[in-house]
Amino acid sequence: MVIDARQVKNKTSGESMSALRELLASYRSASRTEREKGTYFELLIRDFLKNDLTYTPQFSEVWTYKDWAESQGIDSRDIGIDLVAGLNEQEGFCAIQCIGKYWSVYAPSTIKL
Repeated sequence: MVIDARQVKNKTSGESMSALRELLASYRSASRTEREKGTYFELLIRDFLKNDLTYTPQFSEVWTYKDWAESQGIDSRDIGIDLVAGLNEQEGFCAIQCIGKYWSVYAPSTIKL
């Protein structure tokens, strides 16, 4: 599933989108590197997934890939997965990639350990 920022705009008030744009602009101006900007965005998406009424029933927890990998005892170097969510309805995890205006949620079977 890929969520486009334009879809979110249609579901929220203009005021909410304005606040989001301001927050993203503050991340851009505060970031010294592209990696730092990406980290801010990943943490924003993590917090969104932990609090949004659509996703909280689906996910038991959401971690950064680094934190999740370390908790599993595996290599935590960047492999392209930004976040990992524990699933509520079934055993397993869901890989999440955050990229610019888009973020993707991959099916549990796509995570290979």
